[in-house]
Amino acid sequence: MVEIHEMENALVARLEPLRDSHGVREIKTYGDDLAPEQLPKLLPNLPALLVVYAGSVIVDHGQRQVDRGAYFVFACAKSLRSNQDARGGAMGVYPLLGLVRRTLHGQEIFPDMPALLKRQETFLSRPDLTACYAVYEIAQPYLLGE
Repeated sequence: MVEIHEMENALVARLEPLRDSHGVREIKTYGDDLAPEQLPKLLPNLPALLVVYAGSVIVDHGQRQVDRGAYFVFACAKSLRSNQDARGGAMGVYPLLGLVRRTLHGQEIFPDMPALLKRQETFLSRPDLTACYAVYEIAQPYLLGE
């Protein structure tokens, strides 16, 4: 069975090419980066993608179980509400979410374990930062006792 940290790291690895292709400056597992006291460290490293395990639902099929793990991918970018940054070529959070969707949705993270987009929402909207998250479900079948 794939461990949670292995799944998080695999998602980060899948997103890593966006660093070179689209200028995403920070791609890593989440470590309270969006806590108010941590924002000054994050702001100079935007746009950023942060991956974190959000929980699981276990579907019971007798001896065979399915762990339906949810993983959040936070997309963080400078707020473009003023349009000044947009005119300067900065990437906003909505195009960043689209890049994440095209990179992850339907793609196998491990064999026979595709990431399926379930929801996207705005998490934080400030004058200097907008953060949205996308929830990806990755189903992992296993047998009891594994």
